[in-house]
Amino acid sequence: SRAFSTAHQKQAWRTLEKMSSSSASKPLYDLHTYKEPPCGEVIFAGASSWSLSGRSGITKAWDGVEERNLMSFHRLKPLVNIPVHTIIVGSVANHSFVLTKDGGIYGWGRNDNGELGLGDTENRYNPTPITKLNNSADPVIGGACGDKHSLWFTRNGALYTSGSNEFGQLGTGQSGSNNVNPSLVSTIEGVRTAGAGRSFSCVANKAGKVYSWGYPKDGVLGHGTEGKFLGTGNRWEYSLEVRPRVIEELVAETIAEVACGAAHTIVTNIEGKVWTWGFGGYGRLGHGDNKNQFSPKKLEHFHNVPEPKPAGTNTIFFRPQKPRRLKYIAAGSRCCWGIDVHERAHFWGITKSSGEATMYPKIFEGLNGWRVREISCGVSSSICASEYSLITWGPSPTFGELGYGEGDVKSSTVTKKVDDLEDTNVLKVGMGFQHSLAIIDPEDGGRKVYEKLKVFDPPELKDIPDRDKIIAAALDARASSSKNKNSKNSRNKNRIKSKGSKRKRSDDDDDDDDDDDDDDEDDDGDSKPRVLATDQLHWEPEFFNELIPLVKNIVDVITWHDYPLGPGYGNPNLQAHIMDPTFHQKFLAQAQNASAMVRQLSGEQRTEIWMGETGGCYNSGHNTTSNAFIDSFWYLQVMAGFAANGHSGFCRQSFIGGNYELVDKETHVPNPDYYSLAIFNRLMGEKVLWVDAKEEDAKNLGASNSVQEQVSVWAHCARKEDNGNNNNNNNTSSNLTTEKKEKEEEEEDDGA
Repeated sequence: SRAFSTAHQKQAWRTLEKMSSSSASKPLYDLHTYKEPPCGEVIFAGASSWSLSGRSGITKAWDGVEERNLMSFHRLKPLVNIPVHTIIVGSVANHSFVLTKDGGIYGWGRNDNGELGLGDTENRYNPTPITKLNNSADPVIGGACGDKHSLWFTRNGALYTSGSNEFGQLGTGQSGSNNVNPSLVSTIEGVRTAGAGRSFSCVANKAGKVYSWGYPKDGVLGHGTEGKFLGTGNRWEYSLEVRPRVIEELVAETIAEVACGAAHTIVTNIEGKVWTWGFGGYGRLGHGDNKNQFSPKKLEHFHNVPEPKPAGTNTIFFRPQKPRRLKYIAAGSRCCWGIDVHERAHFWGITKSSGEATMYPKIFEGLNGWRVREISCGVSSSICASEYSLITWGPSPTFGELGYGEGDVKSSTVTKKVDDLEDTNVLKVGMGFQHSLAIIDPEDGGRKVYEKLKVFDPPELKDIPDRDKIIAAALDARASSSKNKNSKNSRNKNRIKSKGSKRKRSDDDDDDDDDDDDDDEDDDGDSKPRVLATDQLHWEPEFFNELIPLVKNIVDVITWHDYPLGPGYGNPNLQAHIMDPTFHQKFLAQAQNASAMVRQLSGEQRTEIWMGETGGCYNSGHNTTSNAFIDSFWYLQVMAGFAANGHSGFCRQSFIGGNYELVDKETHVPNPDYYSLAIFNRLMGEKVLWVDAKEEDAKNLGASNSVQEQVSVWAHCARKEDNGNNNNNNNTSSNLTTEKKEKEEEEEDDGA
């Protein structure tokens, strides 16, 4: 019996070893055989006012369709009982396509740039046949949607593109003009998978080679560079790739699938190993940091190799680590998803702006226990097809894309089943910018669902009565409202000026400006808005030394950004830096130098300077630090320092959103920094002085030497302004004295 047991163990070990070895290299994808997926009927939920989706109200691009969100899944009139096998959509796209069993292709949604390939730029509210792509001999079998452009590839691998070509993302050899008709990309053949981001495209062919083109910023093309160069007027520009270019780093690999987020790409080879590249914010590349990657980088988590059994180890106690490989990948706007061979979902990145980023791949606990078939993700909402369940989730605000129905919750930060579709075989899913789609099997629970769902049958634009009059009236009302609002702002601004303003405006500033912009409010009817420039990422003395003399008669405020504490995550010294005043001295010294430069170069114009954006540490800050009391040691220090060093504006990132938000996005409860801001604004304001804590003061306080390195002291200057200028830059306490009458006047002003 013992001999049999030992022999059995050895055989079991050899079998296990063989399985581990083969599974590590066994291809998960077949690049040369196309199998048409099973068919069903497509259903739709979410935002369906295409000229409003993702935009702040009515703009000049408004097409007359009021806001309309479908809170539950609907059937689509032109596709009722039409067998559909593929959904084409993208995380930043406001348009979609579906492919039918008979080789047809239907598209609908926003079409401002001709991304639907219909030969015009009119939005479509019903699925419309893309007749220029109909070819029964070589039908379209897949594609991708960017925010303003589209890609399609056929069974034989021909690639077509349409839409915006501002950055060469159509791959036709030029940039600039849009294409409203599908154009063949003749420089590439054999395409079998495609992805599209905000202004770039990426495909892989049947030989497993990867090509990318478009806008290279942040390394999204994977060519080892972002193509950055100093152009005309000393402005940073980017060298566009206007034709498909092979990614050399992956030439030795056989890539099977491609997926793109807004500014990043994920690919997997035929064995299920993974690479990512592009913009690295919020951990979306999965490498444990926020660094941009200009070339494809292995995601080590999915490249593991089963370890051999150590000599002398009993096979009963040895459990070799199984290879982690993905058979399905997807990219959200700021995240990545993968499904492994055991049908478990893996996630990294971020979907909820105020949440904590997942910096490297983890099994997604919200789907534990489900056999996951497909996942798709938009900007923040996600949709998952599992066995006989459709699961969605996403934080507020949502627009119906979760499909819970009118009487249910609108958002959910945890996974939640769509009750209307329970016990239905969901074949495919897709999530766009604010809408979602799913294909359900009519033979496996689908027909019962069809009977419950409403049919969405909106009119097309040409069928809306008096549409032009509706648009004109709405734009007139918008302009009138904006003028009244700006007139009120102007009166408030003039009232503030009467108390003494740093900036004197000329009579020309009161001229009316009729210029308008699609996405911004109309110009003030009584006075022009203030002009701010340039929101530089850091203070660059050489740049501003050239800029300010050129624009001092045009620009009212010079702004710049900085995040002196570094990344929110991956910085073990974060809290120590917050608590160390000496760490902030370089930052505040830079603020002093910046203010002095602006004051000197702007001369009599007295251009103001603001801190245009800072949140301490970037990429959403750090949970339990940026939203905790300790952060106020940084916040109060830099607010005081910037006020004392000539900055008249300080823009905090952010009021709502991220770990550095002042007010919790979900509960609306203020974070500690909110109260610090309130205290600072009430007691200090702009007129701040730095108090030099000398060693004599240290002795009086009973503290150790060099107290100025441990304690920062700031004071409010109550002295009245002299010639309209604040005494912000004095570095002694001599200005703290004031007459009793002046103090009373200040208190009256504060009370008002």
